[in-house]
Amino acid sequence: MTSAFDDVLLLERHDDGPRVVWRYLTDPACGSGNNNFSLPYGLPPICVPGATKGQRRGAEFTFTISDGRSRQLYGLVKQVALKPETPALVACILAPKPLYVWLAWILRLVHARLLHDPTKRSTMTLLNAIRGAHHDGPLVFADSFVGDLKTYTFPLHPPGAFGARALEPHILNYRSFTTKLQTPSALLVLLSALLLEQRVVVVHDEHDLLTGLCQLLLRLLSPLVWKHMLIPVLPMALLHYASAPIPYLLGMTTSVYKATKLSNVVIFHLDAGNVEFRDLLGAFPTLCDEFPISPTVGAVPFARLGTPIYRDSTSALAAFRRDLLHAFEAEPETLETCVNALLYHLFADASSFLRSSAKQGGAYVDLPAYLAARRGVDPPLLHRFVTAIAATPMLQTYCNDRLARLHARDIYHGPLYVCIQAKDFHYAQLRRNLQRRSTQSQEYPQVTQLVAGMWTQSDRFHVSLADVRPLLDATYHMDHCGIVIDMLWERLGDGNDSTVATALQILVYLMLDGCEIVTEYLRFKECQRNHCRILKRHSFRGIVHGATQLLDFMSGPERLYTIRTSNSTQQWLSKVTFPRLELKQRYALPAFGDLHHNVGRFYQPVHSVDLLNLHVDDKKQDVVHDPFDTNATFPEHWR
Repeated sequence: MTSAFDDVLLLERHDDGPRVVWRYLTDPACGSGNNNFSLPYGLPPICVPGATKGQRRGAEFTFTISDGRSRQLYGLVKQVALKPETPALVACILAPKPLYVWLAWILRLVHARLLHDPTKRSTMTLLNAIRGAHHDGPLVFADSFVGDLKTYTFPLHPPGAFGARALEPHILNYRSFTTKLQTPSALLVLLSALLLEQRVVVVHDEHDLLTGLCQLLLRLLSPLVWKHMLIPVLPMALLHYASAPIPYLLGMTTSVYKATKLSNVVIFHLDAGNVEFRDLLGAFPTLCDEFPISPTVGAVPFARLGTPIYRDSTSALAAFRRDLLHAFEAEPETLETCVNALLYHLFADASSFLRSSAKQGGAYVDLPAYLAARRGVDPPLLHRFVTAIAATPMLQTYCNDRLARLHARDIYHGPLYVCIQAKDFHYAQLRRNLQRRSTQSQEYPQVTQLVAGMWTQSDRFHVSLADVRPLLDATYHMDHCGIVIDMLWERLGDGNDSTVATALQILVYLMLDGCEIVTEYLRFKECQRNHCRILKRHSFRGIVHGATQLLDFMSGPERLYTIRTSNSTQQWLSKVTFPRLELKQRYALPAFGDLHHNVGRFYQPVHSVDLLNLHVDDKKQDVVHDPFDTNATFPEHWR
């Protein structure tokens, strides 16, 4: 049994380069018995690649370091905000398996505890509890942030899977990626190169776009898992990594790329708008009708790759190409659903060809039988591509990691579980199933009903701490917490004022007495859509008070931590009341300029969103729109 992670580090950015300022394994409070884990060479520059133009803060990105054999080290990096005057701080977690969902949860819990308790005392107790827990299935451990012991639950997700899309705003804006790639065919060539384990380099000057694109590509490969070298932004000090004779996915800035002399590599110039094939050892098939076989040498502009041609209107590939073109032109957020549905259509049913043999070293797929079965279903272009993938180690890795453990699917969660549970592997049905799981309500119907039950009484204007106790307990289950926050946040856009006020009250209770990761998720949500800042200008006092308290706790986690550690939650709630809603006509509406700015931010490029600076304390002049307010001041000519 391996531990969930190997080490957790904090790094600071300095003029002479990044430095490791803290390690979990070297801390005196570390309860691990094995502290001999050595950091790989070049880790600090990978975690902190340096400042660049258009860079945002608060990002999360993954990386993989491989030795070219069978050993990989998977990492997740998250930028941390403690105080504005402190140097830029980055948290990194290293793990032996690509359990990205768990790694993200651990780092978000660590970040939340560092914001509330900079002494790292509660952080060490959390990491010791996770490190000492046994997890043949889900990871369950007991720990106390403040008060009594709580049971934290990490449900089991398949290796390589990522968390709920709604809780990860740094990859929500797919429009910036589709704009750079220009055509769906360019994305198909890029995916084909990765699926066939080529050496791929992406060139662009913005670090955030490189990290976001690499994160998106990892999600698009599901159910297959990329286990080769992955560095979203390759620093100049590690330029020799690009000469490694193994498959990799590297991001480079233009200055770093000009200093390289590479061969046998596929280069995507996002600035120049072309794909370059440099002395490939052999051509590889693609999913493009217009570009079925890649050349070994040459450069092709994205614009020349053309638009999809529908030669066979009845095949799954034709339906996929139509959906992909629609995603590029109208709904870029559905890219993940389209690509995942096609790959699940091709590989999720391979379990029927799973065989077990001692000579083969365990589970393996009967490739001749699998390809023979696909020949009658897939068109020639798709069958040629599937045949090429079947000869790569990626499919064998997929079998070992996922198909060999199908007996444990009742404890799996995520897209793989949804697709296998349906037992219908047609592309159209898979796409519908994946499209419906925006909040994972299919996997956790109990918690969905629990949230919906808070509004069963139509005349309910106030909830107490006892009413939301089941929701408070649900936040310590990481998937349940995501569903609860996601559903409550959507209620803030409801047209019923009592619904909005009740949702705000519940969110305040969750921050006061729920899991500490609630604050982290609410900061993500507020950065996506500025609901609370808009609701502060609402006409009803209950809504204004709830939104103000949420923003106060987001911007001042030390105050929230003081309330929780002093056991004064009940005393604080007894002094702060949520006013009963006054049913009257609204007058105070947001000014058009502010409303247009806040709505427009959701469609801005990905690098324009700052996940750490909410600017909730900015002094703004309040405009009174209520003509019956006796305290309002009006121009002289009104009198």
